[in-house]
Amino acid sequence: MALQPCRECGTSVSTEAVFCPRCGVPQPTRAGQPAPAEAPGSPPPHAPAQPAPPEPDAADAQAWHYIRNGVRHGPVSQAELRAMLHRGEIPLDTPVKSDGGLYWLPISGVPGLGADHPPHVPDGAEYQARLRRTMPPPRHRPAYAQPSPADQQAQRSARTLGHVVYALQAASFITGVTLFIALVVNYAGRDSVRGTYVNTHFDWQIATFWGLLLWWIGAVILGIVAGSAFMFVLIYLPSVVWLLYRVVHGWIRLNAEEPV
Repeated sequence: MALQPCRECGTSVSTEAVFCPRCGVPQPTRAGQPAPAEAPGSPPPHAPAQPAPPEPDAADAQAWHYIRNGVRHGPVSQAELRAMLHRGEIPLDTPVKSDGGLYWLPISGVPGLGADHPPHVPDGAEYQARLRRTMPPPRHRPAYAQPSPADQQAQRSARTLGHVVYALQAASFITGVTLFIALVVNYAGRDSVRGTYVNTHFDWQIATFWGLLLWWIGAVILGIVAGSAFMFVLIYLPSVVWLLYRVVHGWIRLNAEEPV
């Protein structure tokens, strides 16, 4: 196998190549090129030549890919590509590339494809700009500002304080007095959590205490009015379930470092 320069772009290609891998021109070394030297051991010139089988049209045998609306299509034959061009389905500046090609080129820049149309080949900057418009935009993750080391330390301290309060509220199922201790910690440490997501957890915890207290006062009043301890228990028990939900839900959000 010998190498010869392509008759279009000058790239070294095999003498047996059907098309140039760079510019896509059919039979790049078979028109206007000297025949390669005979390899050692080849049959003498006077030997009868064997009839070569008919070769398919190189242009029709090529498989092409094209980009339309940012999506790659193909493979299609050159005839199909020219038919789409004549029907107006694709413009002259549509990027195309053959199966063995190395570069995407506009149809107007490929010999044999845009021959029936005005030979306008955009310059490099213009074509690259058009090619970028046809490509889908890249996906980028949103960039978030990183907190300073001092802010990170403040958030860690506030998060620890939030865990302490949830632990005190959970312990109130065994010893009710820790619910009041949790409220004291909420009010005492409220200034230290301002400006962080833990501040929403402190609001949640304080609202839990006052909502629970009002619930219990209402249960006592209704029990006295009804003169029945059963009425008090009937109203009190749902408050325990409500407290459990508030503690579990808030604690899960805090552990995920998310506001509640």
